[in-house]
Amino acid sequence: MNDGRDGGAHGDERDGERGNGPIRGGDADRGADGDADRSPHKVTREWPGKVPGDSRYYIYAPSPLARGMFLCPLRVGISHYRPGFLRRPLPSDAYFLIMVLHGSLALTVGDVTRRVGQHQVAIIDCARGFQYTVEEDTEAIWLNFDGPTAPQYCGLMIDTLSNAFTPSDVPAVMTPLMDLLRLFDTQTAISEPLLSRIITDLLTACLLSGDGEATTRTRSRNIDAAIEYVSDHLDAPLTVGALARQAHMSEYHFIRLFKRQTGMTPHEYVTRERVQLAQSLLIDTAEPLPAIARECGFSDRRVLTAAFKRVVGMSPTTYRAAGRRGKTA
Repeated sequence: MNDGRDGGAHGDERDGERGNGPIRGGDADRGADGDADRSPHKVTREWPGKVPGDSRYYIYAPSPLARGMFLCPLRVGISHYRPGFLRRPLPSDAYFLIMVLHGSLALTVGDVTRRVGQHQVAIIDCARGFQYTVEEDTEAIWLNFDGPTAPQYCGLMIDTLSNAFTPSDVPAVMTPLMDLLRLFDTQTAISEPLLSRIITDLLTACLLSGDGEATTRTRSRNIDAAIEYVSDHLDAPLTVGALARQAHMSEYHFIRLFKRQTGMTPHEYVTRERVQLAQSLLIDTAEPLPAIARECGFSDRRVLTAAFKRVVGMSPTTYRAAGRRGKTA
């Protein structure tokens, strides 16, 4: 687990905009049993033309006891971003949650980019690597955290909500974030069980957002994005993993939601779309079967023929002949 000393979500960057180095919170001489209260360090960062001077965050090093028992903040802060800002943190063994208070940012995780707008939340496993850019004045409150149950919370949230979502109860998510920041703003020593409880409340509020109408609409849009990707890339390899990334979901959750929305598995849907394209090409063109197979994303004419028979009930050759007879009848 990350103890806040290196590579956190607002630690070292690759974009050349390096601020103060990581600062260790708490007392380096505390014993292994840990104390109930520890002191954070405040950092105010300012990059000319990018982040106004009232942006601030706190770096916190949990006690050894807390690292083994609790959900722990590593960094918590509020940032005011100006257009053109880019953040590309180094990968780390921690988790990052950000809520946009106003404005928007473009979040890229892997090879998928999506907009996170006002009152939307993004949750990221920092080990994957990510970046976000800002094209308008934007304010966001964020938390870099870890703990024994953090991987399970983060994984479940990404599976059920995707990397970015609209909470069904915005105050229920915003309040714990504000409470954390307020504690660090006003307290010199903070109870680690209290910090863990606040983070638990925050993550639970996010998970309960999965029941909201806005989240349902977001899921539907994510599946629609994957469907559109299929239509635009029928001649290319289309794996479940690639489609799940387009929908910002894990493969397991994507397969379940895709079948719920379309009535088919992703593989069945892709095969049907490829066969339908082949049907059009067989009737409207004189292309040979090997060329049609390649254009529709099949590895060769034998694979096309097998899929075509399953979906249509006849071979491509028979279908083409019947279609031509129909045109001349």
